[in-house]
Amino acid sequence: MELIDYFKLIRKYFSAVLITIVITVGITAIATTFVPKTYTATVIMQSNQNFNIATYSSTTTSRINAGLNNIIGLSNEPQFKREVIALIKKQNKGTVPAAASFAISAQLIKESNLIKLTVDAKKDPKLAKEVAMAASSIVMSRSSNVTLGKTEVLIRDIKKKIGSVDKELAGIRKKIEVTKDKISADRTQLKIKSADQTQLKIKLAGLSDKFRAVLNTRRTYNDFINRLVINNALTNARLQLIYSAETPTVHSSPKMANNLIVSLTIGLMLGVALVSTLGRKETNELHAEKDKA
Repeated sequence: MELIDYFKLIRKYFSAVLITIVITVGITAIATTFVPKTYTATVIMQSNQNFNIATYSSTTTSRINAGLNNIIGLSNEPQFKREVIALIKKQNKGTVPAAASFAISAQLIKESNLIKLTVDAKKDPKLAKEVAMAASSIVMSRSSNVTLGKTEVLIRDIKKKIGSVDKELAGIRKKIEVTKDKISADRTQLKIKSADQTQLKIKLAGLSDKFRAVLNTRRTYNDFINRLVINNALTNARLQLIYSAETPTVHSSPKMANNLIVSLTIGLMLGVALVSTLGRKETNELHAEKDKA
């Protein structure tokens, strides 16, 4: 069947196509009307942790992203919803939202230190705002505790390394003193040979170089600890609120316009399919009549 034949069929069965589209769009509109409306509230938080550490800047971004992803993971914990409900109950003095009446999600905004926390609440726009603010409060509180705890563990580990370095420095220092004493004693007693004296001086130079290298390592560890301490002093919390949730005035779903556009497209496709079926049936009947004739 050629394209012009399809157009002829559509003109012939235009009413059938139109009825198909109207029925599809009508059913979609009615269904969309009765679907419970969902309201969305958004909170944006910013991380101000780790930016004060100028040293190790090459790994700053990856460490921040890893830390923020851990914070985002808090919103996916099974008990997180229960904590949010308990906080709302405490704030509202007894009013408790159902766990199934809202959903919480969080994501790291690309190429930034921002976290976007989104709450979708069914039927109640005020609930969306309340849950968003309560969830952000819990996340900020818990992230602060996690950060401080990790920093304390890191400082404790670095101090252990400094202790090991100090022992190594003491051992090297002792070897240097012994070598110096031997050079001095042998020189005084004129017992040292030229080759032996050269070997002792090379050994002394090597010990001195090793001592300076280990001392620099100790200074690096100590500087890192100082920067961590300063960073925690400047930063009371890992996250801070920069955009508070507002009560949504318009529901976020279902979206009537989008649904109607989709249903219109589906209705048109069904109408064309119907015309094609009717056209094939009509063609078969014509061929059957010709065969009989």
